[in-house]
Amino acid sequence: MQWILFILQKISKSKNGSHVLLIMRLCQVTIILCVTILILSLSMIRGFQNSISDKIFDFSGHLSITDVDNGLINLDSSQLLQQYLQNNNIFFQKVIFNSVLLKSNMHMEGVIAKGIFSDFNTQFCDNYVANIQANRINDNDIWISKITAERLSLSIGQELHLYLIQGIPRIRKLTIAAIYNTGLTEYDQNYAYVSGKLLQKLNDVDSNKITGFEVFSEKYISIEDEVQEQFGQHYTVMSTMEQNPNIFEWLNLQNVNKKIIIILLLIVAYVSVISMLFVLILDRINMIGILQALGAKTLDVLKIFLLQGLKIISSSLLIGNILAVSICLIQNKFRVLTLPEESYYLSYVPISLAVSDIIYINAATILLSTIILFLVSFLIAKFKTIQIVSFS
Repeated sequence: MQWILFILQKISKSKNGSHVLLIMRLCQVTIILCVTILILSLSMIRGFQNSISDKIFDFSGHLSITDVDNGLINLDSSQLLQQYLQNNNIFFQKVIFNSVLLKSNMHMEGVIAKGIFSDFNTQFCDNYVANIQANRINDNDIWISKITAERLSLSIGQELHLYLIQGIPRIRKLTIAAIYNTGLTEYDQNYAYVSGKLLQKLNDVDSNKITGFEVFSEKYISIEDEVQEQFGQHYTVMSTMEQNPNIFEWLNLQNVNKKIIIILLLIVAYVSVISMLFVLILDRINMIGILQALGAKTLDVLKIFLLQGLKIISSSLLIGNILAVSICLIQNKFRVLTLPEESYYLSYVPISLAVSDIIYINAATILLSTIILFLVSFLIAKFKTIQIVSFS
């Protein structure tokens, strides 16, 4: 084994011909680029999926629980349901909805008013509401989206009129206390936030009547099944994914793109590995003949090129990993790469770097490269000494 390491050390220090060195460097750069692009692609796709999903869940929760007959829920009669959610440490908020018209001096917009209460999810305010003084909304306040504000030509502090058009028309003058922007056009252009108590008053309903509950929990699938099983005769339980199938199907399609990218880049990387090894072996064909003539075993000759190939691949992986992680950290910190928000729901390229991705990519590359190196090295090492001498 010592003589194998000695030869390996000499090969590493030796200066190859300029054309051989150039080919080796190109193969190495190709592997570095493939690993870098692969890590970046997976991080971007995961970041994109997570960011869009989080925005939707922040807006409407993971689950919605409404009356089975599409009426209003009585808070007194829903105590068992609320107790179940509280006992399982599941965060939920009360909401009430109404279709309304918003009118400024010059324009009018139809939206759905979402009435919220003191248990409102403050994370929404932290992430999407600008210039807000408090996370609570007063009876005379309204939060509108950036899109609605632009259409009504209004800004924070200005007043508008809210028209409740169901039943007897009712009007309220409200002050714009905040403007939110999620980047989700389907939501932003259709919703405005008002006090839940205001909608209850405008609808002449008791203060214990609401449209339903919005549940926030990553374990929403099991919660949906359990709530449906225990309270299904009184309530309709729907996940946000079921309510927005188009968006989530579109997000799931990114997994197909992920698989295609992985396959294509790995093919390019492995072709580079094969090319690199062939160049390395052909450049040392005389050495192979001499070693075989001196009685070296096929397995020993194979080990030399296997270790040399793995050394080059390992250094390429290390550089590729460092480069990819650095780019991810820079993008997360400074958001250098931007996107048109109206098309992608995001104003920047999101990054969600997972250690598992790096481990899988490196493990798969090393494992399959080792197999390729072994097969190619074994094929060359099986040549007879006379064939090698004749070739050289």
